Amino acid sequence: MALGPAVRRLLGPIEPAAARLYRDAFFDVSAFAAAVREWTDASSILEVGCGDGLATAELRGAFPRAAITGIDIQPVVGRLFRGDRAGVTFLSGDLDSFVAGRRERFDLVVICDVLHHVPAAQRAGLLRCAAQALRAGGSLAVKEWERRPNLAHLGAWFSDRFITGAQVRFETADALRALVESALGAPVEREVRLPPWRNNLGLFLRPGAR
Repeated sequence: MALGPAVRRLLGPIEPAAARLYRDAFFDVSAFAAAVREWTDASSILEVGCGDGLATAELRGAFPRAAITGIDIQPVVGRLFRGDRAGVTFLSGDLDSFVAGRRERFDLVVICDVLHHVPAAQRAGLLRCAAQALRAGGSLAVKEWERRPNLAHLGAWFSDRFITGAQVRFETADALRALVESALGAPVEREVRLPPWRNNLGLFLRPGAR
């Protein structure tokens, strides 16, 4: 049974601030957005699996002039986003249908802490579908929580499994690197570790570079 919905109801109007503090204990989202911005520029961004919009808000800060589209299969998307909404669009729906009508439209695709929620057999397909939304030479940034033998990983697994109620499977860095390179047919161009835990792994590549 997930505890998250009940906790959110109790928090009421302070939920956005509490959610940020809770996520900061595991992952510095602003550091990730800054690392992406340091690596590439973009005027149009697609965030796959944007969820409540906390990462979207950091992307908006890092790319203030970009048009950002966040998509998620959740029925309510981007509800915790706070900041400048100019040029920010949230959509609820499946990625395949979205990309089918928007191939080669975006400069940058971001997939942040999504893959461990996706069944292993479907991860390569999701990555390939996301890459189809990129213009030639476009950039793709994947951030994942790496499975490591430390207390932080135990806390992350417990949080996803019992607080949010999600079925998750985490992978090692080697497995994640092999997955994205095989699925996208491109080498990882840059790899970063993000605070506050080394479990936070960022893999940056350009699937359509030519």
